[in-house]
Amino acid sequence: MARIIFADDQAGLYDGMTERLTEQGHQVLVFKQASEALGYIKDHFTEIDLLITDWVFAGQGFTGADILHLFRGVSDAPALIFSNDSRALDAAAEYEVVCTGKDEKRLFVALAEALTPPSA
Repeated sequence: MARIIFADDQAGLYDGMTERLTEQGHQVLVFKQASEALGYIKDHFTEIDLLITDWVFAGQGFTGADILHLFRGVSDAPALIFSNDSRALDAAAEYEVVCTGKDEKRLFVALAEALTPPSA
């Protein structure tokens, strides 16, 4: 189905979510380091169907803004922000993406909408 990039420094907390995505047939690549996510996006942006990113990457020198900025510069694929940080809500409007908070149910609804082709 879809190749999904999941960038979150606490991604291990969401193993159940990534397992569920995999069970649905998606390929999920998890990056706990923002720099690794940025490198992957630079090298493989044509292979990414959806980006899910946290906003805060504690002590890493990068944020979800850096990831979204790069991604939007190279891809029109959908992106979701998975964060409760108030700055993420402002960025969602700027980058025209959905911010689901840290709510897995909202994330799966937004993910289904993002991966559904527009009707003709």
